[in-house]
Amino acid sequence: MQQQFTVRDDLPRIVGSEVMLSPTCGETGLGCDEHGEPLKVFCETDQRAICLECVCSVHRTHTATPIREAVALYKGKLQEAMEKISRHADEVLETRRAEESSVADVKRGMIALQKNMAHEFGKLHLFLSEEEEALAQRLKEREADLLLKLEQNIKKASREITLSEQLIRNIQQRLGLQDGDLLKNVKLVLESLGQTCDKFQVPLRVPVDVGLGEMNGPLQYAVWKRMLQVIAPVPALLKLDASTAHPRLMISEDGAEVRLSAGQQSVMENPGRFTDRRSVLGAQAFLTGRHYWEVEVGNSPVWSLGLAGKSMPRTGSTNLGPETGLWAVSLHWQKGYRALSSPPTPLTPSQRPRKVRVYLDYEEGQVSFYNADNMSHLYTFTQTFTESLYPYFSTASKAQSLRLVTRQGM
Repeated sequence: MQQQFTVRDDLPRIVGSEVMLSPTCGETGLGCDEHGEPLKVFCETDQRAICLECVCSVHRTHTATPIREAVALYKGKLQEAMEKISRHADEVLETRRAEESSVADVKRGMIALQKNMAHEFGKLHLFLSEEEEALAQRLKEREADLLLKLEQNIKKASREITLSEQLIRNIQQRLGLQDGDLLKNVKLVLESLGQTCDKFQVPLRVPVDVGLGEMNGPLQYAVWKRMLQVIAPVPALLKLDASTAHPRLMISEDGAEVRLSAGQQSVMENPGRFTDRRSVLGAQAFLTGRHYWEVEVGNSPVWSLGLAGKSMPRTGSTNLGPETGLWAVSLHWQKGYRALSSPPTPLTPSQRPRKVRVYLDYEEGQVSFYNADNMSHLYTFTQTFTESLYPYFSTASKAQSLRLVTRQGM
């Protein structure tokens, strides 16, 4: 322990005794600038080494320590500071290495995303190109068909005009004859003309339908509807599994809606049924592939949506999150929007979701959530999945049900 004291009359005697016992003790190799004596005492007040003469004069009222003790003390403190800085440097170095590794991960991830984006857009471009070519071919065929019919009608009309003009000339010639010649066989002539006139037909107009409704109507919408047939993944056709529903939850007959009932319902016992949380699972399990579905949440003030692992506890009130086999987002009228991560992550959607889209890529370990109205991203979980996953639904609203959106409603 360091001995600190205010300089006393006997300090020179104490220091001198130490020096006598150990001649090399306290020697600094330097002398006092003022007295030329060895520096054997450390003045704590002025933070510098002094000689015994200084102790008895200028530094008499200062706190001083034998220089050997001061050196030991401050060496220890410097060592502690160095060790602390060294630990900090090690932590920073580890962080830098992790960040450098993250840089490589980001670059690899971006390359993979760019390839996937190019691949997905390539399929869309190919589909649109084929749609455009098919529509252009149909337009060309329609044009050729219409032009052929019009040309045939024009030729028919031309023949009728030629015949009419010839008959008119014949009649004009007879009208120019002398009376006797005009009346010669006039009855037969009139009968012949009558028969010919009875056969006259004005050609029916060809309906000129260039396909305005098909080609210039809601073309984009029509193509988009056809595009739904080739989009991968297609919307999952889901139903709710009533055998897993909490007794307070009421499931619609078609298995597409769930809401909170007024009271406890009489239900069959089932080990897979939720008994504490007001939740229900989808009937379909996913063990591979990419899938998505949409849920209409409307104005419901309390809900949770996502995916639950087969082993997720159905009883008890354990915290919900990936560690318990649940990947979900939720809304609570007091807590707001949250991702049920560990700990929960607050979400701040730019627009209140009326419909939520859930996307699963099992092999990539991705569960993502979107506002289905504008496809803005809400949150993404990443996890390595090893068991069957079931769509998860939870609500505490009696007035507003959660409703699975059909493919036609998307």
